Amino acid sequence: MTEHPNATKLKQVIAAFQAGDLETLIDAYAEDAIYRVAGDNAISGSYQGRDAIRDFFIRLGEVTGGTMRLELHDTLADDHHAVMFWRVTAERGDASIDANGAMAFRIDDDGKYSESWFLYSDQRAYDAFYA
Repeated sequence: MTEHPNATKLKQVIAAFQAGDLETLIDAYAEDAIYRVAGDNAISGSYQGRDAIRDFFIRLGEVTGGTMRLELHDTLADDHHAVMFWRVTAERGDASIDANGAMAFRIDDDGKYSESWFLYSDQRAYDAFYA
């Protein structure tokens, strides 16, 4: 069975993120996309539009001192949605995190991510790490 094109695209976008290619990552989003990060911490919130999403990723890099690493475990996709399962590691001062989670994307008719949601395996651990 062949992989759905939206799963392939998601893998390419994550590879760009892993390589530090912020512009390829941001280009995957619609101009008015909403990027949601759950929790009650320094990075949680809803970010609307490419500029706000770009600013989020810049802040994420600053908060983690560039130590955040994302390991893609798997992807699922159809014509309107994609989901990735991942492992993230990062350091922040004396704190570190090594956790799993998922991220869901809604895909518009132009093939862009119009909405996305982070789903953490342990929200309390993320809130404590990013406090």
